[in-house]
Amino acid sequence: MNLKISQKTPSYPNFRGTKKPIGFMLRLAKALHLYGMTAYELEHTMKKIANSLKFDIQCLSQPTNIIMSFSYEKLEPITYVMRVEPGEVNLEKQLMVDDVVARCLQGSLNLESGGAELEQIIEQPSRFSSLLSLFAFALLSGAIARILGGHLFEIFMSLLIGGLTGALVLWVLTEGSAKLLFPTIASLLSALIAVLSSSLVEVSSPYIIMVSGIIVLVPGSIGFQSLSFLVEHDVVQGLDTAFKMGFVSIALVTGLLLASLLMPQNHFLK
Repeated sequence: MNLKISQKTPSYPNFRGTKKPIGFMLRLAKALHLYGMTAYELEHTMKKIANSLKFDIQCLSQPTNIIMSFSYEKLEPITYVMRVEPGEVNLEKQLMVDDVVARCLQGSLNLESGGAELEQIIEQPSRFSSLLSLFAFALLSGAIARILGGHLFEIFMSLLIGGLTGALVLWVLTEGSAKLLFPTIASLLSALIAVLSSSLVEVSSPYIIMVSGIIVLVPGSIGFQSLSFLVEHDVVQGLDTAFKMGFVSIALVTGLLLASLLMPQNHFLK
């Protein structure tokens, strides 16, 4: 079923307006990329949308750019190149965008309404406040400490380190090179706090505090994403994600090594 277009488009629609077909499709592609859809799924979705609008489309999605070429009736093809930031998986917003796509394909949503909903989804703030996210960081670290057999002091210190890690994520290391150094700085501070606290109070092992504090940074979900991309034959994005996982892992190890250099060996290897 074709999408409902409320106004005629005698020539190529202005790509700046989300109420026009090409503008809507460009915004949709950017939203799908931003919220973690794989390249194969994105390209397939855009083809379905374009066909419903009676456009021919060639779409290439890569980790940092999207290239889309449109042709409409007898007009010459026109190509757009969009520079995009690598997206992170946001299941809630991805489902919301998928719902817009489904209703558009069913014909129950026109471009004006669909474009407006896309803008609302993109501009919608996170469901969870910064303080609640900070509490989640701390709670996770404390729970891991208990699972690892930590007692009251280890759990308390893990809560403290988890909260510190959350504060670094949310408020301190948020831009530029500081963001790239975040895993190293977080693991360095976690190791130093764990070793110093264990030197003041007898604990079963400082590694319980250390591991609990930085486990939230271990790139497990990134590794899963990389495998998913590779399974779907998206080699470029799969390798890009794998390199991200490797970078984060190296950064964590670097922070721990720096902590071992700053602390006396007998304390760090206690």
